[in-house]
Formats: sequence, structure tokens, C-alpha cells
Amino acid sequence: MLLALGRILGEDTAVFEQDIADISAALQVAWDPETEYFGYLKTNADGTPGGILRYKDGSNYNMGLDGVSPLYAGEITPEQKKKLWAKVKGSKHLWTKYGISAVDQSASYFTLEGYWNGSIWLPHQWFLWKAALNDGLGKFAQKIAMTALRMWERETQDAYCCFEHFSISTGSGIGWHHFSGLSSPILCWHNAYFKDGTLTCGNDVLITSRKDGEYQLEISGNKGEKTSLIYCGNPEKILYNGTEIAFTRETEKTVLFDLPKGSAGTLCIVR
Repeated sequence: MLLALGRILGEDTAVFEQDIADISAALQVAWDPETEYFGYLKTNADGTPGGILRYKDGSNYNMGLDGVSPLYAGEITPEQKKKLWAKVKGSKHLWTKYGISAVDQSASYFTLEGYWNGSIWLPHQWFLWKAALNDGLGKFAQKIAMTALRMWERETQDAYCCFEHFSISTGSGIGWHHFSGLSSPILCWHNAYFKDGTLTCGNDVLITSRKDGEYQLEISGNKGEKTSLIYCGNPEKILYNGTEIAFTRETEKTVLFDLPKGSAGTLCIVR
């Protein structure tokens, strides 16, 4: 984000580019090909990598939301990205009836009785929702959002509380119930799918200006890849730099479409 904004402002972005390169290279040391998750990295006394932190049975101790968190930044290989999304979507791994588990259900240390382990946390669903949009997985992003909205609506109508987290086994709200900040993901999802005129995108898309249905966009990322956008409304057509863009109606109120990464220009939504 800093790199993209720095370029728009005409600032020297060399320090950001170097940070991205250094951190991305260091991250690869934490990749565990056996479990196909990133791991917590131990260090030796001299600061060199000391291997991945493992559970008492020898398994990667980071099979869960932390292990897939490099999806947020996207600075990983295409193959790693594919494997991590398979974990997030997999019903034997992170995906459950009520959303994304904090810990892989196939992990030997997974439990339904923990505070973090065995729970659904909506703020983390929001980050993966944005990452899914960013990676062109708009339909899966919608699945994340709608699953969370339905569960939150049911529990809030029943108890009038904004719960801290939710049970994987029942979908019931649990934990503390006065965290007003935990309503923020709900408001973001509601605006994206139900507030007329809302345009929602992933982190690689910067909306630099907006006026009368026209948006100026700066889209970073690799050329050849696509990113998904959601528009709440009933457009007649959508144009990007004068070219008509295909879209699909995914809900009664929203349409979904993709734009190319590594591009910039004018998005025009005609209603």
C-alpha cells in the first residue's frame, strides 16, 4: 500500500521496494512444503534460521490463520497461493459451516474447546475476504461475507450482543459481547453487498477519485492476473478505459466483475 501511494505522490519508493524484496525473501524460509502452510520460524543464537516451530508430534505448529496470512500481502509464489487457498476453502481444513476456523481442523492440536483454537473470528474473515477479492476469487469472497452476515444476524437478533467470536460446532456467539469494534467487519460486508452505489475491491486497487459513477483506479500487481470488484446496484454496463467489461449478478443487489492487475484508468459504471 505504501509503495502504491508513494508512486502516486511521486515520492522515492526505493526503501519500500527494498523492504518488500527483503521480507518476501525471508518469508520463504518459513514455508513448510510438508503441510503446505507457512510456519513460525525459530532462530539460532546467532540469528540464523533454526527451523519451523513444531508441535510435540512433530507437525507444523502454525496450521491455521497465521499460516495462511501471507495471502494478505500476496508476496508469495503462485503455487503457494494456490495451495493456501485450497486450505482456506477445504472443508477438512479451515472452512466450516460457519466460516473460516482459526486452526486447521486436521491439525493434531485442533480442539473445539479453545478460545482461539476451534473458533470463528470475524475480523480475520474480513482480511481473507479482501485477499480473495484481490486474487480474483469474488465468488468465494461472497461466500465468506454471507456466511458471516447470516450467523451474526441470527445471534445478534437472539441476544442483541456483538459477540467476540463464534463456535465452530454450533455457530453460537461466545466470548465477550461488548466489543463495538467487532461490528466493523459486519458493517463493511453489509455496505459492500447491500448499500446502493458501493464499489468494493481488494488491496491492490486504489480508488484515487470518484465522481458521478466514474472512478479513477490504480491497480498494482502482476500483469496477466485479475482482481475482483463488487458493485452494489443495477448497472446497464461497466466500462474500463472505454472497453465494456462483462459482469455477473451474484445477489439481488450486487454484481461482480474482474479487472486486470498492473493497470490504471477510468472505471465507468452506467446505470
